[in-house]
Amino acid sequence: MIPAHFSTEYARFRRSLMLGLLTVALFAVIVAAWNVYSSYRESESGARTQTKTLVHAIAAHVSDSIKLADFALIGFTNAIKLLPAKQSHSVASIRQLLENNAPF
Repeated sequence: MIPAHFSTEYARFRRSLMLGLLTVALFAVIVAAWNVYSSYRESESGARTQTKTLVHAIAAHVSDSIKLADFALIGFTNAIKLLPAKQSHSVASIRQLLENNAPF
C-alpha cells in the first residue's frame, strides 16, 4: 500500500506539471496567433502598396490616352479650318479627311 503523503505529493506534482504544460501550450498558441496576425498585416500592406502603384499607372495611361485624343481632335479641327469654305461645310469632304487620317 502507498502511504497517503505520496499520493498527495504526486497529485500536487501532477497538477504543477499540467499547469506548466498548459502554460507552455498557451504561450505557443499566442506566438502562433501573433505570427498569423503579423503575416496578415504584412500581406495587407503589400496589397495596398501594389494597388496604389496600379492606380497611378492606370491614371497615367488614361491621362495620356485623353491627351492623345485631344491632340487628334485639335489636329482634325485645324485641318478642317484649312479646307476651302465649300469643302469645310461638306460632310463628304470632312468624312474623307477623317478616313484618310484615322489612326486605326
